[in-house]
Amino acid sequence: MDHMTREKEMPENPALHKSIEEVAEINSALIDERILKRERTAGLKFVAGKFSIKLAGTKCTMTTELYFKDKADQWKKEKIACERPLDIFTAESVKMLERQKEVTYEIRHP
Repeated sequence: MDHMTREKEMPENPALHKSIEEVAEINSALIDERILKRERTAGLKFVAGKFSIKLAGTKCTMTTELYFKDKADQWKKEKIACERPLDIFTAESVKMLERQKEVTYEIRHP
């Protein structure tokens, strides 16, 4: 399986004081765009993926993992991760992250 990992440059605090669900929804549009672009430009077929927000000390790590198959039916994995300060979330969402440590959402084809 091919594996690509990179740090994604994102605008600072794109979702200041939002719930975890709102941050996931904001990222959903970007993820959908990426899936469609990879299918169009690289000839890949999207199979599955996940978006997770994980507590990392005083910050959180947002990770997107996308799984594709190429024309030869070989698996391709793309992983994008970035760190953000916890202050992008509401106090309630920070407490939820502190309890659960990680929240994960399934990604479906757009």
